[in-house]
Amino acid sequence: VTQAEELLGQAGFSVQETITALPGLLNLASAGDLDLAAATDIASGTLKAFNLNAKDSSHVADVLALSASATNSDVTDLGEAMKYAAPVSQSLGISLEDTAAAVGLLSNANIKGSQAGTVLRQTMARLASPTSEAAKVMQKYGIDAFDTQGNMKPLSGVVDNLNSSLGKLTSQQRADVISTIFGTESMSGVLALMNQGGKSVSDLSKQLKDANGAAQKMSDTKLDNLNGQWIKLQAAVKHMQITLGERLAPYAKEFVTWLTGKMPAI
Repeated sequence: VTQAEELLGQAGFSVQETITALPGLLNLASAGDLDLAAATDIASGTLKAFNLNAKDSSHVADVLALSASATNSDVTDLGEAMKYAAPVSQSLGISLEDTAAAVGLLSNANIKGSQAGTVLRQTMARLASPTSEAAKVMQKYGIDAFDTQGNMKPLSGVVDNLNSSLGKLTSQQRADVISTIFGTESMSGVLALMNQGGKSVSDLSKQLKDANGAAQKMSDTKLDNLNGQWIKLQAAVKHMQITLGERLAPYAKEFVTWLTGKMPAI
């Protein structure tokens, strides 16, 4: 807990914000099989990247926990991906839930962690600021990631637009277009999202928006077995040791002071 509080302080959290954030972080640590410091590092970084408040920490924990359980990912991989993708998502108005859904679906295609984050970051950046060659290709095939107000569409809409625009091309032609727009490094990730479809992104994103309580539920489930009860017993014993130590400390101090005074001078 001390490590978690230190990390939150370094991230700019006030004392009250730290107190508010800790319950969600404890649930995330338990649900994701992480120590509290690691869960704090992941969640606080995600909170700050999306300009969310400390009161949103429980929701961030729920989103990360549910996304990890619903896809071929884990909380650590999601946190690593968020380091790369979250700042760009936030700047383009893409929500935490949309971003987590896309990262989770990339994980289903075995594109995980920093690789998933890099792919998603480059995909969004290329759509926002295409090269001249990419812009020509996008115009030719009717690929447009932004609405009439200049806001980026939800990622599900972007994926649907790509599928509808490139659906009649051969596999080779589609790969060539994707490579031109997004670069060869991101091509496999974009194709993976297209193969799973915009509906997969929107369905998972909706699940994540309604994820409140997911981390607590997963935490409770993990503790509802023999191993979980053993962990609780160890925690209770540790608490007893700390409490007993605090109560005996004044007497121990008196004894040590008394004993020191009885020691013969040399």
